[in-house]
Amino acid sequence: MHTFHSSYPCPDRGVPQRARRGFSFVELMFAIVILGIGFIMLAAMLPVAALQTKATMEETAAITVASNGVNMIGGAMRADDPNLRTSSFRAMDSASSMLVFEAVRGDMISRADPRYAFVPLVYRFPTDASHAEVIVAGVAVRTKSAYTAMDATAGIDLLRNTLEPKPVSFVLHDGATSGVEDWITFTDGDAAVALGTFIVVAGDPTANGGAIYQISESKDKEAGTWTLSPQYDVTPAIDGSSFDGVVVGRSLATDGVTYEGESQDVRIVRANVGVN
Repeated sequence: MHTFHSSYPCPDRGVPQRARRGFSFVELMFAIVILGIGFIMLAAMLPVAALQTKATMEETAAITVASNGVNMIGGAMRADDPNLRTSSFRAMDSASSMLVFEAVRGDMISRADPRYAFVPLVYRFPTDASHAEVIVAGVAVRTKSAYTAMDATAGIDLLRNTLEPKPVSFVLHDGATSGVEDWITFTDGDAAVALGTFIVVAGDPTANGGAIYQISESKDKEAGTWTLSPQYDVTPAIDGSSFDGVVVGRSLATDGVTYEGESQDVRIVRANVGVN
């Protein structure tokens, strides 16, 4: 008979085992403090990450909706309509293009996600061109859960509805000579303007027509003066010049006479579209 012996080492029974030393109170407290700092930093990062994710989703959705809007506008325009022909940028809801605006009005709100919509802003369609240039805003709802058909209906008199371009008049200022950021002073129609609002200039493209600016922060809201985002440069040639244009901006309030909430503006899409 064979006898098998275990190969596992056995402790020397005659030698007492050394007692294992635990953590001291100071070491334990230090570890808790380190963990606490880590959790605080992680918690601080989560809201920022959530905001960045939301902003990315909004931009993607707004660009998609606005791009679809560009195609709809192109489909609604007709090359044989002399009223549409213009070498200058005009508001899409002006008298010359009102039929085009009305043709897409019912489709401005995304059917896939009614939190998003597009707003036609300006266009130009020179006589000798087969393509029209259009500028459209992709927007997101701010004051409720989703847009409704009422938001796209025609405003009353001069008061424009939530999803209509709102006419503005303003003066642009080049801040480079003073070592400050460029700014804008509204002289009319700025009730819907807020942080993030895009301003699209109407008029001859050789005289700044079609230029796009964006509100960065309030400089003197009571005086209608706002700082412009640095990526939209005001050149010295137009410093102090007056312009007309359009914005989307804030939503029409439930009282029907004022505007409320944050700016709906997310992205601006500029494109050339073929006209039949």
